[in-house]
Amino acid sequence: MEVHKKGKVIRFLLCLTVSVFIWGYVTNMHNPIQSKVISNVPVQIVNSETLEAQNLAIDASSLVSGVNVVVEGRYSDIQSIETSDVGVTMDLEDLALKEGANTVAIDTVSNNPALRIVDKKTPTQLKIEVSKLLQKEFPVVIAASGDLPDNYVSGEPILPKDKVIASGTKGALDDIKYIVANVDLNNATRDINKNVALKAINKVGDEASSISLKDKELNVHIPINYVKEVKISLNIKNQVPKGKILDKCTFDTNTIKIVGKKNVLDKVDEIKTEALDLSRRFYDFEKRV
Repeated sequence: MEVHKKGKVIRFLLCLTVSVFIWGYVTNMHNPIQSKVISNVPVQIVNSETLEAQNLAIDASSLVSGVNVVVEGRYSDIQSIETSDVGVTMDLEDLALKEGANTVAIDTVSNNPALRIVDKKTPTQLKIEVSKLLQKEFPVVIAASGDLPDNYVSGEPILPKDKVIASGTKGALDDIKYIVANVDLNNATRDINKNVALKAINKVGDEASSISLKDKELNVHIPINYVKEVKISLNIKNQVPKGKILDKCTFDTNTIKIVGKKNVLDKVDEIKTEALDLSRRFYDFEKRV
């Protein structure tokens, strides 16, 4: 009996070993390990404030749009990889960078446990150009978007300042057109008064990421007014001379549109002209009032 039990255990272990071997063989045959290039992975720059503290900045024109990263993994995992599966960073902390050309190490990590970075085929350094950090003032432009309700209009925006200081390399500053504050007016019926983030816009209309703004946001005040159409009435100061009568009075237009706060305009049904003195009017006349 004891020998029989041992025989069963041995046969079980033998079958398990063979199964594992066959599974591994099939897996390697049908789901082998392969390598693949993830193209144009963006490089994230960290601790850039250490460079700013030295009154320096990276020339944006010297930065590559991205690097190619080679990864390894099972065939099934490799087929569905995305750029976000890996991360590339350039850490500027404690680096003794100088004006001109510099070679800086980059760190590549896998964000997917099924993938491994192939170090020998992935770049570990990048060349960058460092320039002196300069400052320049740019005008602030309000970019309003969204539709106001019927009969509402926006007034002239009010800003605490019309220019802000931008910092960057000479090339980056030369490429800036203006600073924009985007404000959403959609369905607004009251004055807008809020802090709005600022963005530096270059000459082709894109946001300039290599620019640092002294003011990250500004308080924007935009009046929102109501428009109402009311009738015009004549305001008479004195009656016509004795023996004369006021036959009729006509206007170029009988109504006029007025703008203001809705709670005020709700109480207004007409607009009178300036006081018109008729005491010396003996004949028909025209007058601009």
